Amino acid sequence: QVGGQPDINPLLASLVKHVQQGGMHQADPQAWSSLLLGLAHCNCSIDLTMSDGAGMDVQPVVAAAVEALQGDTLHGATPEAVSNTFWALAVLGCKVGSNPNITSLLDSMMEHVQHGGMRQALPQDWSHLLWAAATLDAQAVDIHPLITACCAAVVEGKFSKADPQEWSNVVWGLAKSRADK
Repeated sequence: QVGGQPDINPLLASLVKHVQQGGMHQADPQAWSSLLLGLAHCNCSIDLTMSDGAGMDVQPVVAAAVEALQGDTLHGATPEAVSNTFWALAVLGCKVGSNPNITSLLDSMMEHVQHGGMRQALPQDWSHLLWAAATLDAQAVDIHPLITACCAAVVEGKFSKADPQEWSNVVWGLAKSRADK
């Protein structure tokens, strides 16, 4: 046991080995999103000095997910999978400068947004994406398409039932993205 919790490091070690041996090669965007989300909820981090959960290096899993989601892979993903992927990457401690593929993945997400891939997004999806883009230190990526699409969703009334946390994340993401310019 670790801090009164079951020791999940053996499970995480098996996961890392499974991913490194190609065990996720057929995973779709939803599977990668769920995996990254699970790691984030286990308080994992790519920076072991930040991890208050498992003391396991999950960087190989994160790197494999980011690589697998390159190109047009996101185009078939649900808004929830897209937003959860970026939210999880941010929670796991990823930064645009830490992996060149993260910049490419953000560019792919912006293209996905521009082509209407987030049309069915809920306020939580927009909230996660804006918060994540700001948290990932995405200054190297033009996030204007994301901001424009989110603002359009607000104007279209899609935020009429948004909760305070969703509004807070959206406004924080907007403020951070503007402050970093």
